[in-house]
Amino acid sequence: EANRRSANARLEAALASHDAALQKTMATVIGLYFEAQTARANREAKEKNEALAMQTLDTTKKRAARGAAAQTDTLQAETSLAKAELEHARAIGTDEKSLVALTLALGLQAPGMDAQTLSLAADYQDQEMTLRQDLSDWLRLAQEQHPAVAAARAEWEAAKEQLTATRSEGLPTLDFTQGKYVNG
Repeated sequence: EANRRSANARLEAALASHDAALQKTMATVIGLYFEAQTARANREAKEKNEALAMQTLDTTKKRAARGAAAQTDTLQAETSLAKAELEHARAIGTDEKSLVALTLALGLQAPGMDAQTLSLAADYQDQEMTLRQDLSDWLRLAQEQHPAVAAARAEWEAAKEQLTATRSEGLPTLDFTQGKYVNG
């Protein structure tokens, strides 16, 4: 009986470990998804910054052509544009890198699968703070339902049952048999 309870506890531990692995994978995917969202937003911001720097350079060149701006103003605008182009190129690289990491985490590294085919949700703001939750509630919930904690509890129970089974094997046993013989 103790061996059966031990096996059941080990099965529960295995199931809880499976759940913990799933949860870890989901946490990784969710983290990479939000990194990709952030990288995409940063890329779009750098793109707008580059366009603004280009407009500033055009305006400065027009002002310099009319004599209303100095040569240093034009040089500063050109430097700002070059810096904006560099930041935009870096943001593109970071965006593509985050999409590749997300693709790999999702297990979509099939031949012909391109990270650019992933589509991210539109950015939004949580105006009502619906994502906020009290930390103590999260900790309590984690202690009650976290798969890693459940796996540890199940492994502990399995170890206790295995200890009971091992102790039982060393105890003396009693065999009782009964027979009845009737002679003719």
